[in-house]
Amino acid sequence: MADLGSSISIITKQQFDDTASTDINDIFRYEVNTEGSLTYTPGTQSFRNDGVLDVNAGGTQGNSVASLTNAGANRVRGLGSPSSAVNYYPSIGAVPFDSYNTQSVEVSRGPNSMLFGLGSPAGIVNQSTAQAVLNRRSSGISFRTDQYGSFRSTFNFNQGLIDDRLAIYGAMLYDDRRFDRKPAYDRTNRYYGALTFKPFSKTVIKVNVEKYENDNRRPNTLTPRDFVTEWNLAGQPYYDPVTRQIMSLATGKQLGVLVNNASNTTFANQTRDFIRSLPGYNPALRGTSATNFNGTDTNFTFYNGQAIFGDVTLGNSTGFVAGRTPSANVLFVPGIGQVNQARSIMQIANGQLVNWFQPTYQYKYLPAFGTATNPAANPTTYPADTAVYNNPAWSEVFTRGYTSSAGWTGIGNGIFAASYRYPGVTDRSIYDWREVNLNSMNFGSVKNQNYNVELEQELTSNLFLNAGWFRQKFTQRSNYTVAQLNVATLFVDTNKNLPDGQPNPYFGKPYLEDQDPDSYVNSQLDTIAPCWLGLRTSRRMTVGASGWAAIRF
Repeated sequence: MADLGSSISIITKQQFDDTASTDINDIFRYEVNTEGSLTYTPGTQSFRNDGVLDVNAGGTQGNSVASLTNAGANRVRGLGSPSSAVNYYPSIGAVPFDSYNTQSVEVSRGPNSMLFGLGSPAGIVNQSTAQAVLNRRSSGISFRTDQYGSFRSTFNFNQGLIDDRLAIYGAMLYDDRRFDRKPAYDRTNRYYGALTFKPFSKTVIKVNVEKYENDNRRPNTLTPRDFVTEWNLAGQPYYDPVTRQIMSLATGKQLGVLVNNASNTTFANQTRDFIRSLPGYNPALRGTSATNFNGTDTNFTFYNGQAIFGDVTLGNSTGFVAGRTPSANVLFVPGIGQVNQARSIMQIANGQLVNWFQPTYQYKYLPAFGTATNPAANPTTYPADTAVYNNPAWSEVFTRGYTSSAGWTGIGNGIFAASYRYPGVTDRSIYDWREVNLNSMNFGSVKNQNYNVELEQELTSNLFLNAGWFRQKFTQRSNYTVAQLNVATLFVDTNKNLPDGQPNPYFGKPYLEDQDPDSYVNSQLDTIAPCWLGLRTSRRMTVGASGWAAIRF
């Protein structure tokens, strides 16, 4: 070690035991320039770049099939997660090592490995697995539990079968981790076996295999983005799809109106009447476009240069500066916004489906698949707009939207330009992060098998041959759908009624959204078969030291 020009630390089995460490995140608490998930949160952004993805709990980024888990929630020298290896063979980082079958762990910090065309610039972490030892008989068993109800047990043994010739080693692990936020678990089963065979005095054959199985429903380690406080600060605005009015629950005052189209004559004048009732109303600002201020009381579709019909009205914050300047759009209401109207909505509570409905805002149907000339094209939707607006019953339903609370305190004041993200919940009366796992809908599983065979042959007193074969067979199921597109957010259901006019049972209550969920199954098969020829030479400058020159095939 003293002769190597690299920053390398070796963690022995005894150090694992002394610090009660079991995996990479545990040992990274104690090593130099390393951080594990207990002290570090990766800054990985969600797919839509609106907050930090909870990598420690497990996550995916929208259409990216790569899954991020606790095994990679660490970094070295502030650069990122290191590469992983097992017995110096590159390995799959999503399979964490465990102390139950570990002889030692070597941490090489920095980009030294890149000099040889392999490895992360952060470094490499190698697990040297336990091997069967000739002429030794031993066994061990351990148990561990904690205040959350976790239970961990390990068993290992070493048995010499033929003196100086043959020995076997075995180890088993059952690890059921529990957490303060519930429901949550992280359950692992591992089985490991090793064999050492020395058929001749200068020949050693080593074989080891491992089976790994993990099922998890890990708890969130970050609190959700807080759109409850944003809603409260805005005066608790809510929307009634029956009346199309936006009201303040705190004051009872009407704040706005949402009508989809000026052609919707049944309700278009409702919007115009509301604008005319506003303090400071100026008839000169009525327009038929953003630049033509030539509207009348019965035909204006723009006011102050801003459209007054359509879903854009609710989210158009032109000129708005939070806490200082109102928007040029008099229909902009801070703290409320429309949800994706094209998606059907499920209301799920206590694991049960309560309601399943489709917002009817601008909603029409495809009467067929394809057209007469192109089976892949979309036909004209039905019914036509004119038919809808000429039918009062259809027109009334056609303008019913669906909303939720929204962030607004960061609008217009320049902090978004500095990559500002709305903060997470800090008030336990809004969300009790000591008790409730907001990620309980997320789950995953991993299965992996390792196979390793090595031949060590002494050719002469200072020339050695080492040949090996290593294979990993990996399968991962990822269903980390919460926060897959947008960061996990605690919204308020701001709809007094459902689109069908029935009372909304969750009006004014907080909820977590899971939109466009994707579930992935990743499989990987890696096989590595290196061969080393090593030359050992004496070095007079350091007593007892050895130098190696190696060639890898």
